[in-house]
Amino acid sequence: MGRSRVGRRVRPLWRCTGRAYAGRVYDPARYRLTPAEPWLTLEELAQAADPENAAAWRPATGLVWDRAEFLDQPWVSDWMADWDDGEYFCATILARYGDFIPADLAVLEAVAIDFQGIETVGHEASFVHESHVNGFAGVDDLHLALHSLYRDQWIVPLTDGTVVSPRLALTSV
Repeated sequence: MGRSRVGRRVRPLWRCTGRAYAGRVYDPARYRLTPAEPWLTLEELAQAADPENAAAWRPATGLVWDRAEFLDQPWVSDWMADWDDGEYFCATILARYGDFIPADLAVLEAVAIDFQGIETVGHEASFVHESHVNGFAGVDDLHLALHSLYRDQWIVPLTDGTVVSPRLALTSV
């Protein structure tokens, strides 16, 4: 596991911001999110993207954490320990939800604060930028865009504090 720009532990990423990759230059403006054809299941995407740790890709959908369970999540404790605003984020979540914290919403809020991308069909998470998410959702606010994509079942929040999409692909424009 690597660390995000604010200290949260995330799957290792190569930040794609216009650098050369495999002999090509990646320009985020030349790509957009589209429905994947064919769609993958979460298990198929996990096997393709992270075969050694595919079993660790656990959806946060439908899970409820109490305070202790929330604070015991490795990514949450990393935020608390390594990032000044991490305590503020955790306090906000605890104040908002109390002892009944919807895991999926907590992950979406965390990703909106510290966006590291979304694993999609054929591309690792760092290829997907905020502009791609906002463009696909049709809104300018990342928080609203993530909730819109989740509501429409395009993305899946995971218990490790990340978001994946077995139903989306990043395609060139």
